[in-house]
Amino acid sequence: MEFIKEEIEDMSDPEPSRIKHEDTEEQIDQVRVKEQRQELNEVKEEQRNFTIQRSKAKKTHTCTQCGKSFSHLKTHLIVHSDERPYVCFLCGKSFSRLYSLKQHQKTHNEVRDYMCFDCGKSFTRAENLKKHQRIHT
Repeated sequence: MEFIKEEIEDMSDPEPSRIKHEDTEEQIDQVRVKEQRQELNEVKEEQRNFTIQRSKAKKTHTCTQCGKSFSHLKTHLIVHSDERPYVCFLCGKSFSRLYSLKQHQKTHNEVRDYMCFDCGKSFTRAENLKKHQRIHT
């Protein structure tokens, strides 16, 4: 009988119940974190959907020559015209966009910002590096 009594006395010790209580609080905290993550993911998804809708809504002007939609149609129309105001001072080649001229000038300066990590070959344009990297797959 004493043995049983001791066992009961041991069970009345506040320590084990505190530990169980802490475990329960920890589990509750984990559930809260899980719920918060879920809510955050739902908010992110809503924002993503809103951004997609907003970007679709921005493209309101349709080009009569190619049928594509743009938010800045004037900028696009230069592509269809013969206007090429940006001229390379080294070779005389002309471009409709400043960005295109700057990309072209890299060929003269031999600036190759984009390097393949697999073989070390370098490129002036990111698109060319992407195309090149296909040979390694």
